[in-house]
Amino acid sequence: MHTYFEDRDYVIHNGPISLNTSSDSTLAFAADCIRKCEETHTKCTRYSPENWKPSRLIDLGPLDEPVQPKLILTESAKEPISYATLSHRWGSAKMFQLTSENIDSLQQQIPLAEMSKTFQDAFIACKKLGMRFIWIDCLCIIQDQLDDWQKEAERMKDIYSCGRFNISATGADQRDDGLFFERERLALSPFILNFDATHDSESWKAGSYFLLNPLMWASDISKAALNQRGWVLQERVLARRILHFGRNQVFFECHEIDACETFPNGLPDTEIFRNRALGAPSNGRFKRLDPELDGGWLRETKSMQRLKSHPDLNIFSIWGELVETYSSLNLTKWEDKLVAFSGIAKMMRQILGDDDYLAGLWRRQLPYHMLWSRRKDGGLITEPMIYIAPSWSWASVQAPVTLQPITDGKNEDILIDIIEAETYTQGEDVTGAVFGGFIKLRGFLRLAECAVWINDPQSLRTERMETCLAMKPKGRPADIIVWPDETDQFGPETSMRAKVFCLPIQIWRNDKGDRCTEGLILEKLDFDRDTFKRMGKFKISVGSKRGEAEFYTVSDEEWMTKPPRKLLSALIMFEERVITII
Repeated sequence: MHTYFEDRDYVIHNGPISLNTSSDSTLAFAADCIRKCEETHTKCTRYSPENWKPSRLIDLGPLDEPVQPKLILTESAKEPISYATLSHRWGSAKMFQLTSENIDSLQQQIPLAEMSKTFQDAFIACKKLGMRFIWIDCLCIIQDQLDDWQKEAERMKDIYSCGRFNISATGADQRDDGLFFERERLALSPFILNFDATHDSESWKAGSYFLLNPLMWASDISKAALNQRGWVLQERVLARRILHFGRNQVFFECHEIDACETFPNGLPDTEIFRNRALGAPSNGRFKRLDPELDGGWLRETKSMQRLKSHPDLNIFSIWGELVETYSSLNLTKWEDKLVAFSGIAKMMRQILGDDDYLAGLWRRQLPYHMLWSRRKDGGLITEPMIYIAPSWSWASVQAPVTLQPITDGKNEDILIDIIEAETYTQGEDVTGAVFGGFIKLRGFLRLAECAVWINDPQSLRTERMETCLAMKPKGRPADIIVWPDETDQFGPETSMRAKVFCLPIQIWRNDKGDRCTEGLILEKLDFDRDTFKRMGKFKISVGSKRGEAEFYTVSDEEWMTKPPRKLLSALIMFEERVITII
């Protein structure tokens, strides 16, 4: 696939492209991006730290001398230290690490020959970019001391956001692939098409056109193996500036611009480059966390017309985008799920101010956040063998999720009252790992029956099965499709049925005029009548003009005139109760 540009300012046209990304011209491009960002980007410089330093750094030695790395402790340093950070893949093989046994010797010298090629290339890049100090996780965190790991993990937000720039080994599939790659010049240089006046048409005018691959960001950045790692998302979000060393060229990403060697002044602002389905850059959404610009844009591009820009809700749209992205990424240890996202949560807390963080959810919009659902394209997912989060948190499932858009800043379409909510953290960090939590609320419950319905009895493939929620309002059956939190919760056998409870949480009318109720599928726990565990989410859409099952007792006129909370009585045979979900 190729695309065309008439504007020469978009493309490289003065000078050859080097054969390797380690060249002086490539690193000069990287240095120029950093310089322009520091001098002209207000959104990037407003995050400038004041004399904050990581506990440890790697000192590469004087800039005019060969690389001589050693570990330093920064607690005694009185002056600010400018440093870079590194994002990389650990890989399955054991790598050289900082331990309690070698911490003293590494302060004398880090054995350069024992470093992976990625580390060695990062040292070289740092020095050529005028940077003497770098932070690398496995060399700056004591890997055999849990207390040190937990302390440093809590500081990830500051470590990455206070670094001058981040070096990302984006093109490396393995840790020994390094940063620098040979490349084909023709893959980066634009192909020029010249049209004379005889070819004029409505679509083409005489002139010079440049033929380029619009999927360069997708192939080198979005689909890179490194960016499928869960830990790397927060590194990418938190770092003020990122140099992506891809297989074909170097890309630059900051709060204001996405650029590369082909487009040093920024990627074109055209539809094909903005198309997220093609893996286009985030247009700043991953970098800016700008509620008015990016949050407003996200809300207004949602399919539902009722999601208009709302100053108080725009930031939650960005949060939802980040959670959905993070939930689709990979983690070597699933117990790190909340910890590897805690840096982003800390940044969000600074923006929200006095809101409480509850295992991936925010108290201010808790009813909406409880309505997350597992994406149907998430594959066969089962419950984690170890405890990660309460069942009402999206972090409790090992699957991609979708968050519910917040429709009303005053929660007037919400049908539950939150009485109390709390999580129990494993340490002092409220954004870190938890060992328990609960939500106590007042709402309406209804006993129902869940079963798996198989379209094709000869096939048990996931896409051939749907989970149904069976009710009988006014004596008439109503089958409602639900989203199970686990794909094997209700069996694959058609005879497998489970007694569950329905808890309506939100009630609204969609763009088609259908009455919609969304809520949770709950399982009552044996030890307490009023304690439940989440099993999934349901949605009931009743078309007022299609003669579907009568689920509500109110007329269309009452529906349109009564406040949503007054419509609780419209839900047939629901019992009001105070319950706890764990």
